[in-house]
Amino acid sequence: MKDLNIDDFNPIELADSDIFREKLSILNRRSCECNFNNLFFWSPVYDQQYLEFEGRLLVCAFAINEAMFPIGPPFSPAELAAVMKKLCCRKQLCGWVYDVPEEYVDENRKALEQYFHIETSEDYYDYIYSAESLTELQGERLNKKRNLIHQFHHEYPNAYSEPLSGQNAAEALRFALAINALISAGTDMLEDEGEALKRALANFDKLTAEGLVLRDSEGKIIAFAMFSQGFSDTADVHFEKADREYKGASQVINQLTAELLHNRGVKYINREQDLGLPGLRQAKHSYEPEFLLKRYRLGLKKKEE
Repeated sequence: MKDLNIDDFNPIELADSDIFREKLSILNRRSCECNFNNLFFWSPVYDQQYLEFEGRLLVCAFAINEAMFPIGPPFSPAELAAVMKKLCCRKQLCGWVYDVPEEYVDENRKALEQYFHIETSEDYYDYIYSAESLTELQGERLNKKRNLIHQFHHEYPNAYSEPLSGQNAAEALRFALAINALISAGTDMLEDEGEALKRALANFDKLTAEGLVLRDSEGKIIAFAMFSQGFSDTADVHFEKADREYKGASQVINQLTAELLHNRGVKYINREQDLGLPGLRQAKHSYEPEFLLKRYRLGLKKKEE
């Protein structure tokens, strides 16, 4: 294995999209981390930088001192450990690898245990939904969602939706930031999301992402969503915001997004993690996910272990 040129790590920019998509297509994963748009949106927040190394992309989140599971053909456990040792030595990372696929751990557990501590938590899991289910909302368990949508259309019969575009992106950003301020001012999580939103919507015309805006009869934005499809059969919802003063607006924008994607042939929708937040976990489970995408973290063992 050749030496790592640590000084060659670079921030993730739009100009890097082709090389990322080439390597991400090899993995073909449903993970929200394996979507170039997400990497681009969040890279300044986590100081994510990358380096092309032996046919893979190494992505390090220097703000949290961790490395992403390499993008491209998987390394063997011994090779992955060697890469992490080099990174820890040169960049003083803490030795943890995040977004490790379940199948990689299952296939290599014995070998991995020689080099790494293996851990997982539901906090890391992505919620994967059937696009058809989110569109049709069939069954007793989703009855409340259907009722809220019916109430919305009864209360706001002249509400309408339109595509998110370069023309309304700045307006959508102001709306999203205002919603975040109402939820819980000053929290790191929402401040970080605000930075990602700014990067996403400031560059919307240059992205492969798309979205929807929901307006009331006066033209005021009351909800919006932004999403994109990766290389799998799954689309990722990057951001979704709704004004709580408009009862049912959240359920409507969710269904409109699902309907658009389902009609296009998308099978699954990734609505990302709950971050261990009880309210968010309850809300995500209330939509009856098809499954949770299990992911792992690997922590490099010290020599004395």
